[in-house]
Amino acid sequence: MSTRCQIGIYSSKDKNFDEFDVLLYRHYDGYPGTPDGKECGMLADIVPFLAKWVKTRGICDIEQCSVRLLRFLCHKYDQIMLGEPYGDYLDFLDKRVSKGTGSSMCRSVHGICKHFHWNIHYFYKIYPNAVEVYAPKFNLDLDEPQPTFDEWQLLRTVSINKAVNSPICPRRSASDHRPRCDDCTV
Repeated sequence: MSTRCQIGIYSSKDKNFDEFDVLLYRHYDGYPGTPDGKECGMLADIVPFLAKWVKTRGICDIEQCSVRLLRFLCHKYDQIMLGEPYGDYLDFLDKRVSKGTGSSMCRSVHGICKHFHWNIHYFYKIYPNAVEVYAPKFNLDLDEPQPTFDEWQLLRTVSINKAVNSPICPRRSASDHRPRCDDCTV
């Protein structure tokens, strides 16, 4: 059974769940794990990535952070499916299709969403200095299940600043016009 999750990226901790800047989806292995990687899971994947990203760019650059995080997660999945070294993904797809086995292996495990999926097991709220892990709840009595945000249980908060021991945003030159988030200090 898949352990589905969604990852919301926010410019500020104070934003409501449905005010995400970017919303990503992962179809399997969405359980938290630990940030240090002793237990596999989302925290083992996203916290080290975000810690490195904060050192170079800052999560304040929401668009770049989101696309690079999605690329990183997809790349990790492709490494597992294609083996080491990474290999040529298009060649892999051609081989799967020519053998008639492309349907299950070529499905996308990650995606970009417009709304919350009602069947997720975990939700990760990323904002400039932390990741919060939630157990979401949905009202399934409706024709279209709706999230019941007031019932979402906070399971854990992981500080990105502690993971990198650095400021939220890197120093930027006066000519740097990238957007800044609400929590930026530089």
